[in-house]
Parts: sequence; C-alpha cells; structure tokens
Amino acid sequence: MCYGLDRETGIKSGQIAHIDKDASNSAPNNLVFLCLVHHDYFDSSTSQSKGLSPDEVKAFRSELYEDVFKSFTQKLRFGELELPASDPYAGKWIRIDSDIDSTEPNFISLPENFEGNNQYFLSGLALRHGANIDCPNLGTIEAVAVLFDDGEMVIHDDFKEDHSTTLILSNDRLQVREENECYAYGMGVTFEGEYARS
Repeated sequence: MCYGLDRETGIKSGQIAHIDKDASNSAPNNLVFLCLVHHDYFDSSTSQSKGLSPDEVKAFRSELYEDVFKSFTQKLRFGELELPASDPYAGKWIRIDSDIDSTEPNFISLPENFEGNNQYFLSGLALRHGANIDCPNLGTIEAVAVLFDDGEMVIHDDFKEDHSTTLILSNDRLQVREENECYAYGMGVTFEGEYARS
C-alpha cells in the first residue's frame, strides 16, 4: 500500500494481511504485506472515510509486483558510463533561430529505460530578452527525455499532463516542438526552436 499510494520504497515494519479478512484462508493470492498503519486502516471500518477495498489492495499489490519484476529484469551496466564519440544528442546545444529567445540545453546520456529506449537527462536555461520586452524572463528545464525508435525524443511532464516536448535530430540540427506550451518551463519562455551543437 505504501508504494501504491505514496510511492514509498523504504523498509517498513508490517504484517501479512488476509485480503478477504478470513485468517483461515492463507492462499498466496489472499495474502499481502502491509505496513502497520495501512494494515490498521485496511482492517478498520470508519463512518467518515471509505477505507481500502480488497480490489484496491490487490491492484496495488499487482502494481508493486510488476515494478519489482521490471527492476530485477532490467539490463545492468557495470563500471563507468562512457559516452560514445558518435552520440548524436549528448552535449550542449544552442538555439539559432531567434533573436529574443536564448536557450542552451545540455544532454547527458542515461541507461536505457525498462522498454529498452535510450534516455537522456536534459537540463538548461531559457532567456527571453530584446528591445520590445520590458523585463527579461528566465526559465529552466530539468527532465528525462526518452528516445523512441522513430527518432523522436519525447519529454512528458507528469505534473502538466497536457504539455509535452518533442525533439527531432535532422542534418545536425535539433528541432524542438512544444505541445500546449502554457509556459511549462518559465513565464514567457519556451525551448521550442532550432538548435545547433555548441
């Protein structure tokens, strides 16, 4: 429950609970480990809150099992991570298509995700300035970008569900598009545009 509700992964004191609340039914699919707080919450009946249903407990248990399985079956890399000389994304880029928007994102190669896609940590600053702008605006980006087989790199923001950023490398130029921009990276700034390697 701690993982399903709060994404907690630390060690907890707890007990084995019977999902159907029948202590004589010790079938493996009827057992779940719950921390003491969630076990008490699951076993209690309150008039003000709904508590946890057996189906919710089973769903959270399945989600935890699935994520643990993914963690233990992910390919491991040992030693230092070395960037290949031909990595087309890693390094610093500079925006070249705007006189009022200056942006300098930096890409750092990460290990593959569970699905086998390459990933990059993207960080950088965006500055909007110019003669017709009263006050310069500054924005930042810090996100993990996933590279898909079709050559598109995508950043999805879990906190801004409607917003996404897509990056496409073509002829040594990086094209960045933002969907539903809504100043996701800072007031009045955007990372959308064309980039060349720094």
